[in-house]
Amino acid sequence: MLAEFAKELNLRQFSLLGKSYKWKHKSEQNKILAQMFEALVGVIFLEFDRDLGLTYDWLVESFIAEAVDRVLITAVKDDDSDLETDFQLIDWIEALNLPLLNQNSLSRKNNPLLECFE
Repeated sequence: MLAEFAKELNLRQFSLLGKSYKWKHKSEQNKILAQMFEALVGVIFLEFDRDLGLTYDWLVESFIAEAVDRVLITAVKDDDSDLETDFQLIDWIEALNLPLLNQNSLSRKNNPLLECFE
């Protein structure tokens, strides 16, 4: 899922990837994008003097909550969506306590995004 966030931010345009990138398998491309996103989060963490709370708040407020919404909506619309990956994403979102998925919205009745998992 980190690769999806990297795509949302269009991080590839800021990198100097060689021509071989486009010939790599999609999973390898996604791994590279995920590493780029991890590096970005690391830089933000350092910019906030290693304050995880400030880093978390900035990331959530700046784009993660909105990006998660877009990624989940895309996953719901995508018939080829990997169910195991989708549940891992939900676990990750819950761990971050993002407002999109909290204890009240985990019910399929209350959250139309989760209806696809029935």
